[in-house]
Amino acid sequence: MKLHLTLFLYLLCSTIVYSQSNEWIVSFDSEPSDLFLKAEDNLVNSVSRLSSDLNIYMITYQSQVDRKYVIDQFKDNKKLRNISPNAELELRKMPNDTRYGEQYHLDLIQAENVWEETTGKSNGNTDYVIAMLDDGFDFQHQDLQDNIWTNDAEVPEDGIDNDNNGFIDDYKGLNIETNNDQHDIQEHGSQVLGILGAKGDNSTGITGVMWDANILIISGVSNVAEVIAGLDYVYEMKKLYDSSNGSMGANVVVTNFSGGLRRFFPTDFPDWCEIYDLLGTEGILSVAAVANEDFNVEEEGDMPTLCTSPYLITVSNTDRDDVIDDSTASGAVSVDLAAPGESIISTAIDNKYEVISGTSASCPQVAAAVGLLYTVDCDAIREQQRTNPSQLSLDIKNAILTGVDNIPSLAESVSKGRLNIFKSMLKLNSICGTTEAGDLNVFSVSPNPINNGDMTFSRLEYTTDIFSEHTFIITDAMGRLIYTQKFVPSAFSEKSLSLNQVPYLDSGIYSFSIMNENTVSSTSVVVIE
Repeated sequence: MKLHLTLFLYLLCSTIVYSQSNEWIVSFDSEPSDLFLKAEDNLVNSVSRLSSDLNIYMITYQSQVDRKYVIDQFKDNKKLRNISPNAELELRKMPNDTRYGEQYHLDLIQAENVWEETTGKSNGNTDYVIAMLDDGFDFQHQDLQDNIWTNDAEVPEDGIDNDNNGFIDDYKGLNIETNNDQHDIQEHGSQVLGILGAKGDNSTGITGVMWDANILIISGVSNVAEVIAGLDYVYEMKKLYDSSNGSMGANVVVTNFSGGLRRFFPTDFPDWCEIYDLLGTEGILSVAAVANEDFNVEEEGDMPTLCTSPYLITVSNTDRDDVIDDSTASGAVSVDLAAPGESIISTAIDNKYEVISGTSASCPQVAAAVGLLYTVDCDAIREQQRTNPSQLSLDIKNAILTGVDNIPSLAESVSKGRLNIFKSMLKLNSICGTTEAGDLNVFSVSPNPINNGDMTFSRLEYTTDIFSEHTFIITDAMGRLIYTQKFVPSAFSEKSLSLNQVPYLDSGIYSFSIMNENTVSSTSVVVIE
């Protein structure tokens, strides 16, 4: 029994089964002779032993054969235990960046679970853009250059305003001070940029919260006028995108600015606040960092935190212990949520990596979360982004704020919690019109009984509230493993699994099961002639 269980777990955890293969893994209760294995079929090229104790062999055929063919080959062998094809492993979406293990904040905000659904533009949504305003950027950093948005309607360095947007040579973003794309190289902007969108899964350095991003960089922002001018540039680029049907401009959905002014109020800078409403009319959210000082913003003032625009999200800072950092401001009415911000490793000048702390590190995580939510595979989001982008931006903000993890130390904030992108993603079910998530349950296979010659139109219906890797399992009436298939459920599609890859099954009663990290659920299926 122990040997059977060991082999069952081995196959269950490491195999993706295809309908045909030229390499099949076959195991026996006791050791057969190589002569017997080869003599059964003249299509056998070779036999290699994989395990001495478990009597597991790999049989290589001259061409691809299905599972029934292999079963028929050994059907008279009473020692036969299991048969599985030799297949390439399917890995989960965990980036291979060399310093990924140092990025503790990504685990806290559950970024890895979201990456099973989307990493950004690689999900097929290639035109969503995040605008980042800061002092300057080393945008040619090895971990940043692939995620910098370019204005393809502009010819670089030709001295002409090709897209007629009022700016000459704004090909790779805009320097507000020089009105071209010659960006100053500054430490702060380079670090903030990496937290948001360092290229993921490129075997280099770190990964941003959004692996695959289109980031429109706007540099030279050091005063209130430059913030307003930078945001207005974003507004004009979004309008140009809409009016040209996407041939020019930029489809910006969120801006990030990790800066502000302590102890000032909206009455001091009313135009600054107004610009956020203007962007909101085009469906653009803006994310801003609150002050890095322990005081109540409602009492002492902070800009732009106190701007009342519904299209603004303000972010404070939690530490490694997941409590509010003792050097960040709070406000029950004006501070929306927090994100990890203490000792966050990020990109730095000259292809280096350094640690940054404060709300400047927290803010871009929320901006990236907004970007990720826009790129999930949901037709309703794409349609609403086209027809009512302003309302969609408010829906996305609501998902961000209602999806937080509640943290007692964040009671003096609007959401009373810390960013959790995965929970926010699940909040989009109300927009996307999909079924609600629930505990793992295999509740039907249709049709049932199934004709043993045709699985093409058969489907397994289930529910789950976990959207990481699951395993579909078929066992026969004796409990022997017949088939396994690994898959990742989508949060935004009906929970059903096509059975068209299941190989031929002899007539009989089988158990069809799905297993995730927490539990397993099964149902009985009858296969008939």
